[in-house]
Amino acid sequence: MKKIILFLGTLFICLPLLSGITQQLKEKAETEKAEQKKQAAQVKVITYESSGRRDPFKDLLSGIDSTEVDKVGGITQIAIDDIVLSGIIKVRGNRTAIISDPQGFALYIKKGDKLLDGYVLSIEPTLVIFRKTKQIGVPLFKSKEIIKRLFDEER
Repeated sequence: MKKIILFLGTLFICLPLLSGITQQLKEKAETEKAEQKKQAAQVKVITYESSGRRDPFKDLLSGIDSTEVDKVGGITQIAIDDIVLSGIIKVRGNRTAIISDPQGFALYIKKGDKLLDGYVLSIEPTLVIFRKTKQIGVPLFKSKEIIKRLFDEER
C-alpha cells in the first residue's frame, strides 16, 4: 500500500511539471513559426537599375519586322564577290538561294534582291546569276553578269 501511495504521490507531483514542459515546447514551436513567417515576409526584392546604360533585358527587335532587319544589315551589305553559294531550294514554284556571307552566316536571297554592288538577276537549278552594277561604290559604265555555281565543273 505504501508503494501505491508513493507512486501516486510522485505521479501527482510530476504531472504538473510534465504539462508545464510540454506547454513550453508548444510555445517555442509557435514562436519559431512566427519568426519564419516574419522572415518570409521580409524577402528582399532585387530590381535592375540601368543608371544610364542600355537595358540588357529589353527586346531589341520589338516593333521591327524581321524582313526589315535582314534588309538593313544583312544582304544589302554583302558584295557579290564575297558570296559563297551553299544551296538552292524551290518553294511554291519560286527558287531561293542559300548563301554564306564572309563570316560564314547563312542567308537567303531571291530574284531581285539588292546587294552592296548589284542585285540577283536570276536563280537557276544549279547556279545564281548576279548583275554587278558598282565597283567599290562607283557605278560601272557597263554592268557585268557574275555566275556563281552550286557544283564545281571540274568533275
